[in-house]
Amino acid sequence: MKTLVGHHSNSLSHKPQININELDDWIEINLEVKIDKLNFNPQFSKVDIKKNIGLWDYDVFEAFLTFEDSSYLEIQTSPKDQIFSYLIKSPRKDYDFPNSLELKAQNHFNDGIWTSKMTVSKESIPGNGKLVGNIFCVLGKDTDRSYYALNINTEDEPDFHRPDLFRSLL
Repeated sequence: MKTLVGHHSNSLSHKPQININELDDWIEINLEVKIDKLNFNPQFSKVDIKKNIGLWDYDVFEAFLTFEDSSYLEIQTSPKDQIFSYLIKSPRKDYDFPNSLELKAQNHFNDGIWTSKMTVSKESIPGNGKLVGNIFCVLGKDTDRSYYALNINTEDEPDFHRPDLFRSLL
């Protein structure tokens, strides 16, 4: 298990733990984090990822994945099994929903512990070569919002769309 690093924030007490595994044609990413209260939007869909734009404004577990390509797959899941995904071709400039996405997400919240498992097919991840990317967890709301990453940026504001911060994940 690896601990995600907290960004400059008011509350960095959560200490999210992740584990990444390669399973034949799949990549599995597990999260475990202690949180007091869930921040989620019950109106988001559990089925249609296109209806979940803005999922990142709530408690979310995110993976940005690529096989050493200039484009990358962004996947998000909430404690309530809501999913969002983009294929990013150029950060903040060129992105779209993935043409095909083979993804399984399982989330559980019990006794203040959120566990999440995202399993994505390698075919859904762009590129060839070794798996690189970054993993994020965002928790809380308003002034109590906390940002965590496997490799966090050092600027004042958190910035997840930084392929220059991607690193080997396996």
